[in-house]
Amino acid sequence: MSKNQPSNAIVVDTCTQRLQALKSYVEPKAQIAIDGVVHKASDVIEIYQTCLDTRAALATKRAETKAAISDRANAESTRRTADRALKAWVANQFGVASQQAIDFGFPPPKTATRTADSKALAVQKAKATRAARHTMGKKQKAQIKGTVVVSTAPAAPANNSAPGGVPAAQAAVVVQPPPQPLATPPTSTAVAQPAPANGAPASAPVLNGTASH
Repeated sequence: MSKNQPSNAIVVDTCTQRLQALKSYVEPKAQIAIDGVVHKASDVIEIYQTCLDTRAALATKRAETKAAISDRANAESTRRTADRALKAWVANQFGVASQQAIDFGFPPPKTATRTADSKALAVQKAKATRAARHTMGKKQKAQIKGTVVVSTAPAAPANNSAPGGVPAAQAAVVVQPPPQPLATPPTSTAVAQPAPANGAPASAPVLNGTASH
């Protein structure tokens, strides 16, 4: 049904309203022109009545179809249950591979035969699939360990500003020299001159580094 078409309920209500008005206000022998063609009022009434009748018939058929679909679904479910039971009974009564089982439509199951080449090919396909999917076994998974990365926050920059808004790099630094020890005056040491052997008077003593005049 198109989106522009009214629903079945709206059409039924409209047709019913038109019929009641035609029967109430229009004489059966009156003529009504439809698309340039003159029709009797009874013919126009028949148009709307036919619309109602066909829709009612379709609704009945839909209900019957819905009921028929439900009946078929129930019958199909019952049939499948009977099939499973009958297959087991035939296999037990005549044998799985018997001719009777074949005649009932229950052939023996086919056994797949695999050659050495097909087995080797299957192994190669399995390995290729594991490699493509990066599938790992228990031992390979056990070797994988998680690592925790600890992010170190950068240290906050030191406040190098000197008091008064002057940067520390430009602040005047006064270095006090260590106190120097007082100079010790040289100690005067008198050096005694040896007395002359002839009994002459000895000369004046000589200080350490300075002669006395």
